[in-house]
Amino acid sequence: PGLRKLSDAVHAEGAAVSAQIGHAGAVAASAGIRAIAPSAIFSPLAMKRTRKATPEDIRRIIGDFAAGARRLMDAGFDAVEVHLGHGYLASEFLSPKLNRRKDEWGGSIENRARFSREIVKAVKQVVGDRMAVLGKLNMADGVPGGLWVDESVEVARMLESDGALDALELTGGSS
Repeated sequence: PGLRKLSDAVHAEGAAVSAQIGHAGAVAASAGIRAIAPSAIFSPLAMKRTRKATPEDIRRIIGDFAAGARRLMDAGFDAVEVHLGHGYLASEFLSPKLNRRKDEWGGSIENRARFSREIVKAVKQVVGDRMAVLGKLNMADGVPGGLWVDESVEVARMLESDGALDALELTGGSS
């Protein structure tokens, strides 16, 4: 109900309304939560190790992004931005420093990009043409061994070829 009132108020002014959705990943450890990441990594924010995401976690989280987008669509939002940057979970999957997986979710840039691509496709499948789908993608993590521009450009091209994004916001840095 609160989202509907906000959306109605913004639309009454003739403006569009958008929301950003994301998953904190290892950054959640700073809130005292047993965080998950692509690989078990040490979180200096919490002084703890994260738990490696299982295939079941990955499928559930992709579904959670889609469910979140559906809620926003039902509430009358015009657009949804999928957060793929700043060291949060999708960005962690893209990072060669943080993603040490040896399965279909790690290794090559194509595999590391799979999580972000599947999230965006799941969101687009739910909202169709009723909402714009935006992506916020890191161009560089800003840490040694992290994601850099050359691979980010490849990821941007993959996202474009998937046809599920209406716009891409380029950003940089990590939490």
